[in-house]
Amino acid sequence: MRIFALGVATIYVTTLMTPQVWGAEAVGATNEADAKCTALEKADFSTLRDAPTHIAESKWIEAVGGAPAYCNVQGYVLPQVGFEILLPATSWNQKFIEFGCGGFCGSIDRDACKEPLRKGYACIVSDMGHKGEDGLWAYNNLQGKIDWGYRGPHVTAIAGKAIVERYYSHAPNKSYFDGCSTGGRQAMVEAQRFPWDFDGIIAGAPPINFTANSMAQLWASLATKNKDGSAILTRDNVALVHKAVLAQCDLDDGVRDGIVGNPKQCRFEPATLACKRNRNEGCLTGEQIAAVKKIYAGPFVPTDSISVGGYMPGSELGWVGNYFGAEGGPGFLYSYDAEKFRYAAFFPDAGANWKPTDLNFDLDYKRLGMMESLYSATNPDLRQFKHNGGKLLVYQGWNDQLEPPGAIAEYYVSPVIQDDRRASFKMTRDHEESGSWG
Repeated sequence: MRIFALGVATIYVTTLMTPQVWGAEAVGATNEADAKCTALEKADFSTLRDAPTHIAESKWIEAVGGAPAYCNVQGYVLPQVGFEILLPATSWNQKFIEFGCGGFCGSIDRDACKEPLRKGYACIVSDMGHKGEDGLWAYNNLQGKIDWGYRGPHVTAIAGKAIVERYYSHAPNKSYFDGCSTGGRQAMVEAQRFPWDFDGIIAGAPPINFTANSMAQLWASLATKNKDGSAILTRDNVALVHKAVLAQCDLDDGVRDGIVGNPKQCRFEPATLACKRNRNEGCLTGEQIAAVKKIYAGPFVPTDSISVGGYMPGSELGWVGNYFGAEGGPGFLYSYDAEKFRYAAFFPDAGANWKPTDLNFDLDYKRLGMMESLYSATNPDLRQFKHNGGKLLVYQGWNDQLEPPGAIAEYYVSPVIQDDRRASFKMTRDHEESGSWG
């Protein structure tokens, strides 16, 4: 997958590990760290400004395999932003990292902290204010939507840094945030709304306009179905389209590698695959051609602020499973976006009886601004973040089948972003440097 990245500056992170301790000195240091860990459970963070926090449990985890010993702390920020923080015992690199979560969040992904912990980071993850990974948690739950929309990552950072300082008797020297998809949106929100929280931020595939992104996803899902719910496209159809796209556009970068390097310049016309009188296999019907065109185009709405465009040539193989099921039934996004519009996109909530076919693409975008104000990460003004010395790196896959890349591409060319007095960007095609917390 070809990926482009953009940011206030590319982040280069090095790990400054404190010296390891050995023998009796190591045992003493470990015992002290264990005692400090146990004491955290009784620590009072209830008066922590802007993030009153309760510690539910702190327990010592012995080193095993390649993982170091660490203090595991679980708690929540009032009213219900649950978190878990892992504090390395004797090799803290004096850095703090928070990871965002995907989809609706609703659970704590401790595994995200495994590698950072091994490298000496104090690492925190949270559930963003609710339990459960479907959308029902959001129904008539304004506080939950606020936490998931923008408050959760911020208060988790406040709580995490306070716990780090209490445990090590030293505040972190550097703080970072890393997230993809919903976590990428959280990352952009942090840079825009809370520019003092982190020194470095990585945002992956961010749906910066939540409601517009949801409309594009649902549009693609509905494009693959007839009114009776039967499938228009099949796995073989999209494989045929993908092969034709590569035949026309693979060499746009001079290399035949199975990748469309610049899909925005790929002028593939699905009608070239149309079935004819003497060609009824390995071709597309008029209905199938129309479906493919809809997916590429995305929903049309008469305003630049809401449209994120459609999905790019080269993304076709990912349509199976996301827009329609392998056996012809609904794909993942059909049910996922139904939950969004039932419980999170409108105010008041549409409720359980709302169906994806109820969405009026010509009118309903006008009703989405109320809740989008909680979720939006489209503000291009990053001056305060830059002034603080913050570094932001954003990466996006051109062939992403979940988040249409048009939104972040438009964000990048925003006049505010492009003003050299306010921001400086480096483009890179290599995701590896964005995913390496060295």
